[in-house]
Amino acid sequence: MELRRSGRFVLRLAVIYGWSEGKSARRYKGLTRDISSCGLFIISNTPPPTDAIVNIEVMIPPRIAGDASLRLRAKGHVVRVTDAPEVPGFAIAADIKIKNPYVM
Repeated sequence: MELRRSGRFVLRLAVIYGWSEGKSARRYKGLTRDISSCGLFIISNTPPPTDAIVNIEVMIPPRIAGDASLRLRAKGHVVRVTDAPEVPGFAIAADIKIKNPYVM
């Protein structure tokens, strides 16, 4: 039974993500496996813990974004961590909106 609220797009994009643990902040790099308006899956060997609040920054290259690169920034929470050797990573639930800085 499919429980997703929106369609996913299979995109491999560079992503920087981070979360806080106590007084220390952690930042890592990964790749998106797929992305939707409700969240994304990040391929990474260093996942945050389940339920962690994570800041993400996805780099969208000109070949997708148009004339210039875009950065998508969002905050979400980790809903699932996968340690499968073929695709380790984690899923984040977030309300993702891309704003065009050139349109008011």
